[in-house]
Amino acid sequence: MNLRWNTIKDKLIEEFSLDITKEEIERAIFEDTYDLMLRYQIYDHNRFQEIVRNRMNNKDEVRKVADRILTSKMMTTIYDQVVKVSSPVSRDSFNEKYQAMADRLNKS
Repeated sequence: MNLRWNTIKDKLIEEFSLDITKEEIERAIFEDTYDLMLRYQIYDHNRFQEIVRNRMNNKDEVRKVADRILTSKMMTTIYDQVVKVSSPVSRDSFNEKYQAMADRLNKS
């Protein structure tokens, strides 16, 4: 599944001419680190800068963040191009369709 998803994603990124800048990666790492520090109530500015710098120097971390940003851009682009049709669905109908989908996925 992962290889198939990556192939599809790579093709869509190329088709939509999506790209990512270093500034977008830096901003995402900055924001992620800021949120993490707030969550753990760490207010040390020097420690914050050190963590951001370490994450920016970690190639695996940068790759993961870049992938997350590109995936988000791709999904937004697809969402903007898809024609959306709303229709009311009852709870029972939703549950039946959900169960049918789960059954199909479990067979694969």
